[in-house]
Amino acid sequence: MPKTDFTTAENGFRFSNNDITWSIGFIHAKALCGGMAYAALDYYRAGLEIPQVASAPSEGTPLHRYIMGRQEIAHNNTIPRFGVSYAPIIGILGTELPQSSETKKLGQYIRANKPIPICMVGDMHGHHMVAIGYEERPFAINIYDPNDPKADNKITWKDGHFFNSASSRTWRGFFVDDGYAEEIPTIREGESGWRLCFGCRSLFRTDDKTTGLCCAGGAHMNHFSSNYTLAVKKGHGERGWRRCTRCACLFNASDPAYPGFCPDGSLHNGLASEEYVIARNAGLGQSNWFRCSKCENLFFGGGTNPGKCYDGGGHDKTSSSVYVLPFDKG
Repeated sequence: MPKTDFTTAENGFRFSNNDITWSIGFIHAKALCGGMAYAALDYYRAGLEIPQVASAPSEGTPLHRYIMGRQEIAHNNTIPRFGVSYAPIIGILGTELPQSSETKKLGQYIRANKPIPICMVGDMHGHHMVAIGYEERPFAINIYDPNDPKADNKITWKDGHFFNSASSRTWRGFFVDDGYAEEIPTIREGESGWRLCFGCRSLFRTDDKTTGLCCAGGAHMNHFSSNYTLAVKKGHGERGWRRCTRCACLFNASDPAYPGFCPDGSLHNGLASEEYVIARNAGLGQSNWFRCSKCENLFFGGGTNPGKCYDGGGHDKTSSSVYVLPFDKG
């Protein structure tokens, strides 16, 4: 039973597609399932926490504009295919089992741990979902359905139709929306204000009480650094990252026996810190971030400057994965 690590509980929106409204001129309607499916995958791919608002965003709000923009792109990608799918005779060949070309394509994405939008097709109606797994016998598709924010659901094939466990509606077939291309979400939850220190090359965060300690000496230097946003607790990626109360750097605390070292040679202290989630070996944003095997800091290893570690030498990335951080200027 191939399944990705996307789950509705962690990666889906908390409100239902049935409650989101939109208008264009004199046209007023509900439902933006394509935009919600695309946006949920954007957050997942970026390793960011999806907005936790329980109510559908109102028109004109930043989150609504973002979902609406993704809806337009989803429609541009799928309207031609929907048009063919609705046609008599030919449409069946493009979407219905057991012709299986779409089933094979779906399997390739899921086995590669890549959730992908799918479009369910009925008689002159359709619906965007995110396929997050599948079962071979009997055939079923595990889904995030934007209409149901509560739990993962399942599409099953029986008696010539697809049935949705979250709905009484039946579908004739489906196709994979492989026109989806991820974008870095413009609306970010989590914690911003993280910066790259140009002295030690570590990621750090300051507040009004401390500027942190740099391994290159003195306080951290964040001149012209981008602003990075980290997922807190929720998000898609590697857990166990914390902020040290002494040096203000982000360090990996997954091994309590070895939390790494501060610039003064003492052990990192992350007891008062939130737990952060960082996208690993995939994601959207700036790549070339690494975990130092000596001090456990997350540091930027792009270019020829390895930064400065607590022992006076450069950071060591030889055993590290590659981490990706979403960011903006300023």
